[in-house]
Amino acid sequence: MLPGLQGDEFLKWFRKEYSTPVIVISAVEDVQQKISLLEAGANDYLVKPFHLDELLARIKVQLRTETSIPKKILHGDLSLDEEARRISIKGEPLSLTKQEYDILSLLVRNPQKVFTRRELLEKAWEDFFEGDDQSLTVHISNIRKKIRALTEEELIETVWGVGFRIKKL
Repeated sequence: MLPGLQGDEFLKWFRKEYSTPVIVISAVEDVQQKISLLEAGANDYLVKPFHLDELLARIKVQLRTETSIPKKILHGDLSLDEEARRISIKGEPLSLTKQEYDILSLLVRNPQKVFTRRELLEKAWEDFFEGDDQSLTVHISNIRKKIRALTEEELIETVWGVGFRIKKL
């Protein structure tokens, strides 16, 4: 009963972009409606009225389940496996240093964001980075060379005057 959009349409759209667990809370008790929403991507379905403790228990189950699923993100031919800390292109693994992995992983996990040089330096080094940003330029260049060895597609875009982002597909 969303305004202007059916729940199953929303879930199909949402699942294309996000893997966040979704618990549908609805007054509709119809079994076909429940099945439709679960098939569209809902992780659980709770009928109103409900007890708050039941909702909290269901949330805990979803969070527990979510952390047990390997985190894999696909971006075109690039595959990011966060649990194994591996990135591959067309099934071929990229041999990356820790900083290179952290930079590329950050870009892939945030495909809509343009990261400034400072943001990448601080996040890839997990601390305040004191030094020049030339080391970031070197890391980006190395990542691009390693990617080019496996594909001709340029995956990292330079946004002049701002920073870097992963290429939109």
